[in-house]
Amino acid sequence: MSVFTSTPAMASDSKVDKRKSAIRIFHNAVTAWVVLLFGFAFTGAAWYTSNQFVNANAEARFENRVTEITAAIHQRMFIYEQVLWGGVGFFNAVENVDRKVWRDYVDALKLEQHWPGIQGIGFSVPVTPEEKGSHIAAIRDEGFPQYTIKPAGQRDAYSAIIYLEPFDWRNKRAFGYDMWSNDMRRQAMTRARDTGEASTSGIITLVQETQEDVQRGFLTYVPLYKKGMPVGTVAQRRAAFEGWVYSPFRMGNLMKGVLGANRSDVEYEIFDGADMNADTLLFDSNKSLHADGPSNDDALKKIKTLELQGRTWLLVFSSGSSELTDAEKHQPTFVAIAGLVVDFLLFYIISSLAYLQRRAEGMATAMTSDLRTTQTELEAKVAELSAS
Repeated sequence: MSVFTSTPAMASDSKVDKRKSAIRIFHNAVTAWVVLLFGFAFTGAAWYTSNQFVNANAEARFENRVTEITAAIHQRMFIYEQVLWGGVGFFNAVENVDRKVWRDYVDALKLEQHWPGIQGIGFSVPVTPEEKGSHIAAIRDEGFPQYTIKPAGQRDAYSAIIYLEPFDWRNKRAFGYDMWSNDMRRQAMTRARDTGEASTSGIITLVQETQEDVQRGFLTYVPLYKKGMPVGTVAQRRAAFEGWVYSPFRMGNLMKGVLGANRSDVEYEIFDGADMNADTLLFDSNKSLHADGPSNDDALKKIKTLELQGRTWLLVFSSGSSELTDAEKHQPTFVAIAGLVVDFLLFYIISSLAYLQRRAEGMATAMTSDLRTTQTELEAKVAELSAS
């Protein structure tokens, strides 16, 4: 009984065969195409991931900027409301507030330096038809012989701006103006008087406007009541009412004061109320951008709502053409190109190795065949010599 045992030479041949089989798998044209297809898949995934990443970063920056602008506007309007309440406190603290005392108070605030965007701080009083004549005469006696309540005409009730500082050429145009005669102003004035709260008007064109650089504007009012009188009900507040401390705002100047003179990287429109149209457009950071204009699919958009002193503002934000930087725009393309270069390089290397492997095997086969032929010929020669 014989037992077959492998020799070291046979084991070595087995290892060589396994190595050759492994080499054939990797040095194979089919493998090259498989690697190329998988490479395309990975490159596509890398491009998609890169694209999603840069878009997510752009959206995060846009969201942060929207939040910053919204918060800045809300905070600034709240601060300006406190400035007006400071005027009410000044009236309550000073026994007799006249024109000079009011001018000194407002001058001390340094509006242009500390409160950019406020056109001025004024005081308007209600005037009944019976009081109109004596009121005009009293103001004229202060050194304003041309003073009158304007616009002219007979009305059931009047108001008159008697203080407005700084008393520059623009604000002098509003001196004596009856804001109660305008529906938009009267709504806000009535709300301030009856509620005891700050009240902002809708869109108006300020009396201070001229023919140049006309801006849309609004006014914010806070009520002044007689000291010591009850103000618990609407009737009591009306009975105790003395006038309105108020500020006019030119919207362009206000937004410049809130966000600075530099152009914002985010375009935005502010609408008075819930409707977005030309009539309710209070401010537009870019005159070429309008809510009813052509849609830009690349632009990021966001709508925010602000409640300000009884008024609702709709803030519509847009990133313009794109929020992406030039580097971010090209990053997914660079990733795709780099991936494709690697894919084709691997395909070339594996294909080349497969070609070299086939050539080497062909040469080895040819050499083996030649050796066998030569061996056969030699054996035949030997046989002939042995026979002779």
